[in-house]
Amino acid sequence: MALRVSARSLVLTAIWLIVYLGLQGAIYFLANRLQEIGILLCLILFFYSGILSAYNVKEKDFNWNLWFIGPLAFLIYIMVIPSVFWGLNAKVAILPSVAASRAWIFVLFGPALYMLYRSGLEIKHIEKVVISALVALVLSYLFHYLRMDLRAAYYSTDYTVNSLITFDPWRGYRLKAPLAAIFLLSILAPAMLVKAKSASQRLGWAVLVGILVYIWMLLQARSAAATLILGTFLYHFCFARKIRLGVFFMILPLAIVGAWYGTVTAMESLSKLDPEFDGVRYKSFGIAWEVLMEHPFFGYGQQSYSTVTEQDLFWYKFFSADIGLHGVGFKYGFIGIGLYLYYSVASLSRLITANWRYKETFGTINPIFVTIIIVFLSYTVNIAIGAFLSKQQGFIILSYAYGATAAWQHYISSHPSPSSSY
Repeated sequence: MALRVSARSLVLTAIWLIVYLGLQGAIYFLANRLQEIGILLCLILFFYSGILSAYNVKEKDFNWNLWFIGPLAFLIYIMVIPSVFWGLNAKVAILPSVAASRAWIFVLFGPALYMLYRSGLEIKHIEKVVISALVALVLSYLFHYLRMDLRAAYYSTDYTVNSLITFDPWRGYRLKAPLAAIFLLSILAPAMLVKAKSASQRLGWAVLVGILVYIWMLLQARSAAATLILGTFLYHFCFARKIRLGVFFMILPLAIVGAWYGTVTAMESLSKLDPEFDGVRYKSFGIAWEVLMEHPFFGYGQQSYSTVTEQDLFWYKFFSADIGLHGVGFKYGFIGIGLYLYYSVASLSRLITANWRYKETFGTINPIFVTIIIVFLSYTVNIAIGAFLSKQQGFIILSYAYGATAAWQHYISSHPSPSSSY
């Protein structure tokens, strides 16, 4: 059943807003309150798509329970259980922690997209809307960077303003960026430039590539750029074609040994530093590990700034979000670590196999799939200090990947001789 034009326009607008607001496009004004609209829209879109698909999709290959009940069950678990344990462990109210977990509602985004696709919305249109939202994110970041007095904002008495600015002596004042969108477009824009079919499209993507280069110069994020380059090499050497998968299994043992040796060496170096300054992460790792041993299954739970925080209970410089898998274990226990590793592997596997099948069918890659693969690989390299998929930008992209891969797999299976529209 095809969606009516009016409903289709509203749905595509909602998708655009969810991507833009969910990937932190509105953090620069109104104290990011517009993000709540994105959360609400995601919830509405999910229930709308669930009801629409339940009544209109009759094919036996559509497992409605998997796409509707399954995500809801996961959402209830990830929002309620950690909140309950934080309340019990910290002896505070539980509901504020549940409210603090509301960003997890964005995990419903991908399932909603898949159910909308099965109800008649074309996946190609969804992709174009997502790409346009990413472009808007990058352009809006540049606009806010140029309009703001970064030094004045850094010394502002308003926390919602000064928290947007970082400073160090060699890079100066920098505005916090929607890094996920910048990472994605840094791969996607050159790919779209190569695939562009008209002069106007080539010009537009070329201008965007130039803007991205300028933004990277502003950010001076050398480690982030290095991991993105490494992710690009890993994709091309190991996952661009099926035949190259053997290279991955050849280097995997070496990568594991290297990661272990690097981690041990890094921890030894960090242990010699002053924990109040350069050794913050080492002390934080120790705190998280001790808590995980005391609460191995479900962790300590999800904090809330309305009750007590991790800094109140453990250490004023302790932030579980900054210490990778240790932080995931601190909040969600070994169950959370297991879920994180499972979805990391499963999402990459789905994206890689879907991209192979897309290329076999259309004779070209799916640029969005390749982009997300490279970004996921880049963040996986830094898993010890950054659990990307447990953060809002990460699980929005992960959720989109699950929905988009399922939609394209179904589209290819149900269209014997499809033709590319890119």
